[in-house]
Amino acid sequence: MVKVIFKNLPLENLHPGAELSANAATCAQEQNKFWDYYDGLFLTKDHTDESLVALAGQLDLNYNTFVTCLDNSKYQKNINQDLMDAVDLGLIGTPTYFVNGYKFEGVLSAEEWDQIILQAYNKPR
Repeated sequence: MVKVIFKNLPLENLHPGAELSANAATCAQEQNKFWDYYDGLFLTKDHTDESLVALAGQLDLNYNTFVTCLDNSKYQKNINQDLMDAVDLGLIGTPTYFVNGYKFEGVLSAEEWDQIILQAYNKPR
């Protein structure tokens, strides 16, 4: 069984607008568009309110639902918890992955993922 848990780590000092973008992506999740929205965030350098709302429009998200969620920072508490979790885990950046308790940092190639998955699969239970 594979379980994917996504945690936000918006480092505002390195990426201005990251926290607002994390809120926006989480608001997009309400409409089952998190990954589409997430992908869209990496295609733009503009993380202003206007750009984030425009991206929601491109993905055909319900405008009122999205804007209300974003304006109210509905998921800020969850994002703050993600930041505290990152500190507790000793994370220093993204991406960071955990597979069966082992930590992997940085961008991994398909070959590296194949090796990690095969090792995890073949590990005696």
